[in-house]
Amino acid sequence: MAMQIKYILSCTLVIFLSLRVSAQEISTFNGLWGAEFYQDNQEISKSELESLLKTNPEAYSMWNKHKRYTGFGIISAGVQIGFGAWYIMRRKDDESIAVPFIGFAAATATTIVFIISADSHKKNAFLNYNQGLDEGVSLKLGPTYNGYGFVYSF
Repeated sequence: MAMQIKYILSCTLVIFLSLRVSAQEISTFNGLWGAEFYQDNQEISKSELESLLKTNPEAYSMWNKHKRYTGFGIISAGVQIGFGAWYIMRRKDDESIAVPFIGFAAATATTIVFIISADSHKKNAFLNYNQGLDEGVSLKLGPTYNGYGFVYSF
């Protein structure tokens, strides 16, 4: 009887240790009022997203770059609006429009670059986080360098 209990416990332990627990992946969709973040099928808040990303330093670093580049893009868009207003006022008064036009074009290009870079960093942060979920640690029965036994893989 005691031998059967030991056998059942050891089989249960091996099965339990060989199971891989997989975390849920993060995804994002653009909504009407901004980005919506999901962990599998459940919507999560931005603060919950940041706490999940903090578990993966590389993904969190990319997320911080996304936030920084988004801020730069917003500032650049403000500069673009300023140059656009200046352009309209100068055109209305029949003055030279070369400087406001060049400033408007440069601010537009800068805004586009920052926003595309921010989006790229956000995508890479999620891909990096989700890729990190595939790397699990498990203990299972398998071939070893000196026969057959427990294999610890990571």
